[in-house]
Amino acid sequence: MFDFLRKLQERPEEHRRAFAFTASAVVTLFIALLWLADLATSVPTATQTASPTTPSPLQTLREQVTSVFSNSQNDSN
Repeated sequence: MFDFLRKLQERPEEHRRAFAFTASAVVTLFIALLWLADLATSVPTATQTASPTTPSPLQTLREQVTSVFSNSQNDSN
């Protein structure tokens, strides 16, 4: 590995820049593919919808904010 890097340092700057661009593109593509694969497994399909008893995140947030305000009004009395 060190021999490869030493030989790369001896190459012209255009060759080094092309290698750096290619290496960064390959790493970025690999990360994007991992991200897409994870996204594909985490997105629910039509058959995997939430059960009707599970509250939505918006409903949960609304309930928590309402409880905070009602508790603060009760504490001030």
